[in-house]
Amino acid sequence: MTPEQIEREYNNRQAVPDHPQYFARWDRDSDYARKTLQGQLDLAYGPHPRQRIDYFPARNERGLLVFIHGGSGGRCTRTRTRGSRRRSWRRD
Repeated sequence: MTPEQIEREYNNRQAVPDHPQYFARWDRDSDYARKTLQGQLDLAYGPHPRQRIDYFPARNERGLLVFIHGGSGGRCTRTRTRGSRRRSWRRD
């Protein structure tokens, strides 16, 4: 593949022209999650500064949901996606 083809295949911002709207929603949802859910933020699981997790315990103990953020090539962060999918996953 040419560099241009690779860029077209992997550049999601180019593929989704309205991506700023998604980022804004994720930021709002993450802020909402931090304000309304009890949790422990930035818990270290290793020595590197980027080895951190956010822990939001469930209200009851029916199961466990783990959301692993892949990093988006460094363009997005764990704090941006914190809570971004909370509404659709949460079951009280």
